[in-house]
Amino acid sequence: MGSTKDQGLVIERDDNTLVCALPGSGKTYVLVELTKRLLSRDGAYSVHLLTFTDAARVELTERMLHALTPRAMERVTISTFHSTALAMTRGKLNRRLLMANELMLFVKSVLNEADHLDLIDKFRFKVPDVVRLFDEMGRSQDLSKEYSGTEVALYELYKDMLIKQGKTDFNVVCQLSVSWLAQREIPPVSATHILVDEFQDTDALQYMWLREHALLGKKLVVVGDDDQAIYSFRGGQGYDNMVAFQSEFNADAYVLRDCFRCSKEILNRAGMLIKFNNPDRIDKPMNAVREEQGTVKIIKSGTMDNQLNQILDAVSKEPHTWAVIARNNAILDRVETVIQGHGIEYNRRGGKSFFDGVAPYSLIQIASVISGKHDDHTLHRALAALSVPEAETARIIGLCRTAKTTFGGLKHAEIGHHADLQKFHSLAEAWHDIPAGREDAKRTYMQSIVKLLAIHLDKRDQKHAQVVGDVIAGRHWESLGESIAQLKSSLDCKKRKDQSEEAAPKLSLITMHSSKGLQFDNVWIVGSDTGTIPSKEALAEGKIAEERRLMYVAMTRAISSLTMSYTSEPSEFLYEVNKERVVELESGYEDDADDFDAA
Repeated sequence: MGSTKDQGLVIERDDNTLVCALPGSGKTYVLVELTKRLLSRDGAYSVHLLTFTDAARVELTERMLHALTPRAMERVTISTFHSTALAMTRGKLNRRLLMANELMLFVKSVLNEADHLDLIDKFRFKVPDVVRLFDEMGRSQDLSKEYSGTEVALYELYKDMLIKQGKTDFNVVCQLSVSWLAQREIPPVSATHILVDEFQDTDALQYMWLREHALLGKKLVVVGDDDQAIYSFRGGQGYDNMVAFQSEFNADAYVLRDCFRCSKEILNRAGMLIKFNNPDRIDKPMNAVREEQGTVKIIKSGTMDNQLNQILDAVSKEPHTWAVIARNNAILDRVETVIQGHGIEYNRRGGKSFFDGVAPYSLIQIASVISGKHDDHTLHRALAALSVPEAETARIIGLCRTAKTTFGGLKHAEIGHHADLQKFHSLAEAWHDIPAGREDAKRTYMQSIVKLLAIHLDKRDQKHAQVVGDVIAGRHWESLGESIAQLKSSLDCKKRKDQSEEAAPKLSLITMHSSKGLQFDNVWIVGSDTGTIPSKEALAEGKIAEERRLMYVAMTRAISSLTMSYTSEPSEFLYEVNKERVVELESGYEDDADDFDAA
């Protein structure tokens, strides 16, 4: 199939360009064909494509490898915003990047230090909340106006500790890449053209990064959809950045109006939703290319149990053609329980593994130190998990370096007066006294480790730590070190297996946020109730427009059939897509239920 008229116009561009692309309108195809055209137009041209996720980078790379010759690929770079900024600053910024759970434990050490300095009462702060706070503050243009004095002081301590320990986070990397670019202290990317996917997700720093490259003569083509801007909590500026780009860079704007994914019935209903009372959006035509008739159903279930049974009846015939999409993971947990109980194969997409949690991660660090299988970083993470003050942590690490020994190899007199530090060291010393083959002693010992960690965790994380302790204790290796190594290895294998199996044809269970970029023959949006979508938090904060966009994203994942169900109080969004009536089924799912006529 050739290009549409809209696609063809974009593919011929060789200047700053804004492309607004409907769901399923072939934006990846356009990026590939535009790259091919630019490379063939001039032998001096080169292209740098930017994505927001590694999964998108992998997909785009595969498409490029299929479309371009090996020689042409030498002039193409495909990377995420973060990895690009990291590569640009690596020669000048000699710091270690913190990610995921390691960042969580570092933030915990910041809270420990802030409590020690009487800046805060650490028990009033939850680590995940502070991680999110620091992420927001890292993108702020004016901290003093947007945050309290305590929050600013806490963030300044965080940045100071990053510098002292030779560590960094992605926001610091992005800030420095922009600053150094502006001061011409580092070179820009070498490509002549920069193409950006999912431009609506760019934050203020990323926009500034693009501006600096434009000032240095790079040509920019950005592709996105303001109607799918659902990441404001990560700083994504959606409509504002798209309008600013067109104005500031004198960019011509194009719309990819043809949707190849959704049936006419589904696209029309989704269009009614996104256009409802929504002035801050780019007005765009929407045309469904598919000729096959689709269906849209709204179902009142009465109870959540009825709703789950209706879903089960619908998906059991051909599970691999279905996706069940929910606003949050709590609802998906209930769906998963029912699906699992009936032996239906499924993929839980977008959720984190249990072992990715901070409690299991912390316990693995502590157990690694006790076993003597640790470096400075592992020891630092373990002590942070136990809320050991930063000064004490630095002293202990220094002693280990000087004596060239492990934590357990230090003399007890060197440990100091911190109670949990003393208990930790006693456990490290005692491990070697456990008789070989004594599984009962091993379990008792692991319970002592879990108990030591548990007082620094909330109730939910305490349970998670206990589970991991049981897993480690239940392994039949001769040493704790081997148990930890085997556990880490099996978890790595599980992650790789999970990633490969996600592509297998199974029922998909997925949150609205994680559904973005995917498509399914049949979609069931579960829990379409008031207070769920839009969420209570969004209602309280007046963020209805973003919740509407989130519902729009979920609806436009569907190719042929879309079902939205609720218990008793329908979401206001259901009224926006259903001006005429609501189909009410008290129990069961009926193939011949009344469908909407196409709008």
